[in-house]
Amino acid sequence: MKKTILLPLLPLLAALWSLQCQKDDPVITLQGRITEYGTGKPIEGARVYLLCYGGGFWGSSESEQTDSIITDADGRFYQQFPADDVCGGAYLIVWKEGYFKRDGLGFSTDNNHLDIVLDPEA
Repeated sequence: MKKTILLPLLPLLAALWSLQCQKDDPVITLQGRITEYGTGKPIEGARVYLLCYGGGFWGSSESEQTDSIITDADGRFYQQFPADDVCGGAYLIVWKEGYFKRDGLGFSTDNNHLDIVLDPEA
């Protein structure tokens, strides 16, 4: 008697389990290309820092580095982060020796394609 009750429920239970396994967690994608101002050549080895604003007491604030990405030979970078790992006050800083730092670059909470131009130091 128990077998006849459970047998029709098996496909339903399997379907529910399948839906649970396919749950997609939201991600933030950071991708783009870093080039040199004036020449447009790609900048290999530039580092894109992902930082999080920290609220301080009496208006002071400190930032905490969350992660960083290094550009490839074509100046491209790509990384995905679970949305829960990125704070609401996150921003980017881009740096490479021999270039002026770009900071305070904002981004959205889904798919970001950023083309960033760095000025070479004189």
